[in-house]
Amino acid sequence: MADPIDSEFRYEAFISYSHDDERRARRLHTWLEQYRIPRRLISEHGFPSDRLLPVFRDQDELASSADLTASLVTALEESRNLIVLLSPSAARSRWVNEEIRRFRSMGRGNRILCALVAGQLSENLPPALKDAPEPMVVNLAGPARTQRHGRQQLMAALLNVGVDELRQRNVERKRRRLMVGSTGSATALGLAIFFAYRAGVAPPCEEAGQGLAGIWNTQVEQSIRAAFKATALPFAAGSAQRVIGQLGDYGTAWSAMAIEACEATQVRGEQSAELMDLRMRCLDERRTSLTALIGSFTAADDATVERSIGMTNVLPRLARCADPEQLLAAYPLPDDPDTRAEIEAVHSEIAEVRMIVSAGQPDAARPVARALNRRTEKLDYPPVTAEAQLLLGIVEGELGHVDAAKKSIYSAASEAARAKDPELVAGAWLALQPILTEYEAEYDDALNMVNVAEAYVTQLDDFHPLRANFHNARGRVLIVTGELDQGERDMQQALAIARQADLPDTGKYITDHAYALMRLHRLDEARVLAVEALERIDADFGPFHPRYAAALEALSRIEAEAGNLAEAAELQQHAVEITEAALPPEHIDVAERLSMLAWRLNRIARYEEAVTAGERSLGIQQSFETPPWGMLGATYNTMADIHLNQEQYPEARDYLEQAVDAWSNTDQNTDIGVGLNNLGNLANRTSDYAAARDYCLRALANDEGFLPADHPGLAFPLSCLGEAYMGLGEYAEAIDVLNRAEALRDRPDPDRGSLAWTRWLLGKALWESDVDRAQGAEYVRFARGVLVDLGPIAISELADVDRWLVDQGLGPGVEPLAPD
Repeated sequence: MADPIDSEFRYEAFISYSHDDERRARRLHTWLEQYRIPRRLISEHGFPSDRLLPVFRDQDELASSADLTASLVTALEESRNLIVLLSPSAARSRWVNEEIRRFRSMGRGNRILCALVAGQLSENLPPALKDAPEPMVVNLAGPARTQRHGRQQLMAALLNVGVDELRQRNVERKRRRLMVGSTGSATALGLAIFFAYRAGVAPPCEEAGQGLAGIWNTQVEQSIRAAFKATALPFAAGSAQRVIGQLGDYGTAWSAMAIEACEATQVRGEQSAELMDLRMRCLDERRTSLTALIGSFTAADDATVERSIGMTNVLPRLARCADPEQLLAAYPLPDDPDTRAEIEAVHSEIAEVRMIVSAGQPDAARPVARALNRRTEKLDYPPVTAEAQLLLGIVEGELGHVDAAKKSIYSAASEAARAKDPELVAGAWLALQPILTEYEAEYDDALNMVNVAEAYVTQLDDFHPLRANFHNARGRVLIVTGELDQGERDMQQALAIARQADLPDTGKYITDHAYALMRLHRLDEARVLAVEALERIDADFGPFHPRYAAALEALSRIEAEAGNLAEAAELQQHAVEITEAALPPEHIDVAERLSMLAWRLNRIARYEEAVTAGERSLGIQQSFETPPWGMLGATYNTMADIHLNQEQYPEARDYLEQAVDAWSNTDQNTDIGVGLNNLGNLANRTSDYAAARDYCLRALANDEGFLPADHPGLAFPLSCLGEAYMGLGEYAEAIDVLNRAEALRDRPDPDRGSLAWTRWLLGKALWESDVDRAQGAEYVRFARGVLVDLGPIAISELADVDRWLVDQGLGPGVEPLAPD
């Protein structure tokens, strides 16, 4: 780096960044220009002042310009250094790349400093840096401590001094400030503290850091270990160790922030007494949540231990208590002391109920959550009202009470907006996504809700868990609605945030991204991520935890998609074994894994084992007072398919009817349509075309009630109906509905198996009706080619096509299908 006393430059540095990273660039710019060089460094190195030269940051969007503007080129020429913010957006930015290229062309390639602000370094280098000598890179993308160290490295490089030298000077400066204070009353405070130490009296802020003394200590740790051990779960000891570490870190950070909040007012005189009170109140609220979580752990049952590591996510972030802007903008507490006391009591109970929900007991939480809502209505204090309503909405959603959940969450979002709390508003809108998609298939509404949340998520810090949640939620909706590329990009961004913030749910984000890649048919990449998820979950939870079983199941799905059906079944069997060893035999997760195992075994014709797994799953589900209707319907549907593949049609029909009955107890209209459609397909197979027509028409009416007219899901009942019409000899009607189904499935990224089946039916109808045998022949050829490519998973469908070819006198798989 050039000597900072060199005065040939107008700017100390030019910050090059993608405008997606504007917030990060603005924060870095402010920090650089406000930084004061330690006094001793000024004298030792001859710096002309205690400030850097100005730092240039372009604030205009370069959208229409064909090249860098003259003013930007001039600014680059007048800048001693180039600081490049590295992120996925920057790696794709034409302008970031051009600014690097221009700066290197000036012979200053050795003055380029890189700051990683998002993503992985190996994936985020702009092209102009890939062939350059390895630049200096600092990390501004991790936890606060990592970012602080990265900024120190960056400043040391700009000043051309060692990091240790700079850090030591900063420590000396802080020590002087603590001993002497600044001006006026702060100076007096500093001297008072100095003499207090000399006299053996504790400094004024030491007590602030002792706020957790009776809440978190060695005895509490031992109580948690004992409670976890008493469950006898194979992963209990590892989970206890992990949560104790997480709670310890949270407690240490809490105490440090309490001391810092006190010293900022009473020692350094940097903040008002009002702001200190707000920070302490914020910390008190977090202490309440920590107390509730510790209480759950010291009385842990199996369900609590199973979810314990994830439950630490419920702890509110401490960073909020160091954000003056948000604290000062928050809704003020009422003056009445009785009302304040009631608010504190309600907040404490909300924290306790939240832990009950996190431990997987929404039934127990519901009456208390409803009572809390009634109490908050009388308080007219939006922050606590919003929290109570959101909690009740989540509880209702967990119990499948969709309308009640939506009503509570909408109200929570409204109250959170009144409270001017972006974190709470974002959390409410994002809580709607799984309810709208999983229960009602309202994907457009879900996407709208997620996009509303974005305006509030962007007000949070870069590594807030809600940022990862937002991108993951939007990615899931986009993938379901067919926008696979954008959905995958969102999930990639969610994973990047989770990794950098080291979130406890990072393994889940890896798994979700793997699922997105699987939907994009990028199976090799999906498999790599799924294996990484297993490694991460093994490290976080251990190999005997149900989460590890869930990750195995995800890898099983990828292998099945790749056509490796035997390997998929083996992975699913392993997932079942871990789940059975980790959880009670009647646990819902055991039933779910067994149900999927039945499906996997069915696909490789191990029917006897498949029936055994399916019957065991049904036995568990039917033992519940209120069965899990959605899963029960899916398992009945799997059992029907097992019997259908063995041509045991009466048994298959009985199971399908039970599936429809089960799904009728839910709000999941999608599943009801699936059951009716499958009954129609079975009736088609047994040549009961009148019954098939009726079932398929009911399925179509059901699906048209909630799906848009252009949704590819409508192709299922339409194809079923077309086959029934053909069986009844009503070819005009058959061709009409099959043409509509074909148009719905013929998309840029179609499900080739589904498209092949529809084209096979349409080709058959066109051929048999003599309406257009040339087109019919083309469709049949396409369909058979796809079914051959799909291999074992399409054996029965291929057999149907070949039987028809034989019946037509064309021979199985005859290539030269041509009209007479």
